[in-house]
Amino acid sequence: MAQGLKGLFQNGLLYSFSSVLQRASSIILFPIFTAYLTKQDYGILSYTNSLGSLLLIIALVELPRAMGRMLYSAAEKDRTHLYKVVGSVLVAGVACSTLLSLAVIGLSKWLLKPYLGDISFYPYVLFTIINVPLQTIYSIYISYVKFMQKGKVAFVTENVYFLLNIGFNLFFVVALHTNVIGLIYSTLIANVIMAMHAFQVFYKRVIKYFSIDILKQLYKISLGLFPFIVLGGLAEYADNFFLNQYSGADSLGIFYIATTFAGIFSFIKESFLSSFTPYYYNLNKKGELSPQTSKVVLDVLYLIGFFAIGISMFNSEVISLLSSNKELVEARRFIPLLVGGLLMIFVSQLVNTSLMLKAEIVRYFVIITIVSLVVNVLGDYWFIPKYGLMGLTIVKVLAYTAQLLVSLILNLRLEKERRMPVLRMWLAAGFIFALSLLYYVPIQGYWLGFIFRLGIFLGYSILLYFYFSKKYQIEQRLKAQIPQLFK
Repeated sequence: MAQGLKGLFQNGLLYSFSSVLQRASSIILFPIFTAYLTKQDYGILSYTNSLGSLLLIIALVELPRAMGRMLYSAAEKDRTHLYKVVGSVLVAGVACSTLLSLAVIGLSKWLLKPYLGDISFYPYVLFTIINVPLQTIYSIYISYVKFMQKGKVAFVTENVYFLLNIGFNLFFVVALHTNVIGLIYSTLIANVIMAMHAFQVFYKRVIKYFSIDILKQLYKISLGLFPFIVLGGLAEYADNFFLNQYSGADSLGIFYIATTFAGIFSFIKESFLSSFTPYYYNLNKKGELSPQTSKVVLDVLYLIGFFAIGISMFNSEVISLLSSNKELVEARRFIPLLVGGLLMIFVSQLVNTSLMLKAEIVRYFVIITIVSLVVNVLGDYWFIPKYGLMGLTIVKVLAYTAQLLVSLILNLRLEKERRMPVLRMWLAAGFIFALSLLYYVPIQGYWLGFIFRLGIFLGYSILLYFYFSKKYQIEQRLKAQIPQLFK
């Protein structure tokens, strides 16, 4: 038991460090790439990334997750059974992704052309589709390594893959002065190298153990999850296709930059959530989860508001500092709204931690995802043709808010013990979001506007300090601890 927990925490730290390293590197390299790439390039990158991700979801049919579930039972049996599970997933995944890629290429005139806008099918989209089977191999391999709890191998593999991408990106974009196609080539080459490595590892061990019976069991597990995952993928990526169709790659590029910077807040909220979730479940397991202890979610929400307001207020300065490409600074107009939308998602995730304790959780998540998808699609259809990029941003916020409302309603209806202070959470999120929207107050002169935004941020920070100081006696603890440092 102790050894298992040690492995769990060690692997968790490795994966977290890997994520932080990759995100930090992306921010550090941002000034370099924005000096060579235009907003249209970023629009093409956003479109191809969305298409590639959606095709990968469909091709994998949630087989890696089903593989993980069966690997635990396989580990208790002989090695041959384990190899049959992995071999069946690999062969099926490669076959499905290859057939899907060929079908999409053959039917591209009907499936993709209406949404391509000013993006050329060749070479951008074609090479993205060709990359899907290779990406499938890598995805199955890294899932296998993680499910087998080989944390160090997964850490090295993910970072080698990341460094290969970055290295080839710099080579193509900076050294050869290619446009965005250099980034697509980089991903393709990196996937070829990693697929060759995975094939070398898998070939002698698993490919010859392909089993139709095992594959049927895998699909029985994965197909139950597949509709939910596809709906989530459509909700996530459909708006990119709509925006490109109506406004072109330039607008999509600006939106890509805006979501990239809003993603800083997303990373922070996920870090908080990964810490809060086990804490909450541990209290529930011990039977110590009371209305009073569950109110810690409000403290988490107030603290995350500090980052939401900070990123919203000073995103213009950060973009201007990191990029010499002035046309990309336009993204600043959309970041506060996107951060506010992500705040709604964060509150929804907090609320859903209590719903996760219920056996019917998949059904509830399907309801939440369907609502989000409907709002996304209808909103895209109505808002994007009329309002363009701002319309899409508003639709995103509406979809995220709809997810939160459904989560709150489900929690109020299903949780008799009221484990979450949902109404207070809703009010707190609304207050933080409203402060973030003060970024849009029109003030003449840059410095007056900067002082106004700084005042909002400092005002919230002071309120936050007094709240936590009173609740957790921060000042008393500091006074008690600081003298000890000088002894």
